[in-house]
Amino acid sequence: MSENEKVKQHQNSYTVAFKMKVVNEVENGLISVRGASQLYEIPHTTVLSWIKRYGLGSKIDKVVCIMTNEDQREMLRLRLENERLTKALDDSHLKNLALESLLEIAEETYGVDLKKNSGSRLAEELRKKLMLSDLKDLE
Repeated sequence: MSENEKVKQHQNSYTVAFKMKVVNEVENGLISVRGASQLYEIPHTTVLSWIKRYGLGSKIDKVVCIMTNEDQREMLRLRLENERLTKALDDSHLKNLALESLLEIAEETYGVDLKKNSGSRLAEELRKKLMLSDLKDLE
């Protein structure tokens, strides 16, 4: 061979079915990437690129979690509790909104600022009533 005649490196062309067969064997643990490389006489980087392209990791974007039956029951219980608490919080928000609206209407109707110091006034009145009832109990 002369210098002008260079030996062309032969580039193999593999079918998609063959690529998927190799990927399937590697993913199912039947053979390692290096083992597939040696068995089929394919560069290991090629096998890795096939796995990236045709493997399950490219098709699903999920995490596998192994749980016992007790773990599953606990997760279901927590989901149900989360739903219950979410509904309770929504109800509380609606109740709060209704009470705020009621206060605004009362303030507009009677011209009194009910929000200002209403907590301390109510607490003081409650204390007085409790003291009166305690005095009556002592008599």
